[in-house]
Amino acid sequence: MRLEEALNYMENCIKPLLKHDGIFVLAIDGRCAAGKTTFAKYLAKRLSAAVIATDDFFLPQSQSENKLRDCPFDKERFMKEVLLPLKEQTSLCYHRFDCHTQSFVETRHIELQNGGMVIIEGAYVLHPSLHADWDFRLFMDIDKQLQKERIFLRNGQSNALPFFEKWIPLEEEYIKRYDIMKHCDSCFCLHEELV
Repeated sequence: MRLEEALNYMENCIKPLLKHDGIFVLAIDGRCAAGKTTFAKYLAKRLSAAVIATDDFFLPQSQSENKLRDCPFDKERFMKEVLLPLKEQTSLCYHRFDCHTQSFVETRHIELQNGGMVIIEGAYVLHPSLHADWDFRLFMDIDKQLQKERIFLRNGQSNALPFFEKWIPLEEEYIKRYDIMKHCDSCFCLHEELV
């Protein structure tokens, strides 16, 4: 599916479901380099939505490998700083973690508006331990060759190796173990270069 086609498809899926009372929450999970962040950004512009990335809740390298195996982001902090305020429909305030610098880089504030929309994107966002009540679940898939090309393009040759040796195998294990695609409202692949 091309980007414009996917945006039109999702807009048509979501618009009839938008709430007049409360906040509509779209969760976008998917494979590494499938275009989750880019797609969320474009869809948010169309639908005037706020975007929250699970990458902002990444666990520092100092965390134990056992925690990383199941879910490499800080679920407890995510639940406290995102899911609870969403449920209570209060403003969000969370600290963005930068995995490159291994530090918190800024505090982000999001004012929730009645009838508004929030897009939460990133791998593991549909992890069952979050017990999240998403309004719509989207899974973004990608074929292996395009995934490889995008990772090399995005990260460079020297930084791509950890994705192939660590992150992608962990993601695949998660997707298979929890049968993530089966629990989604929609799944698709974007078959073009994303900017």
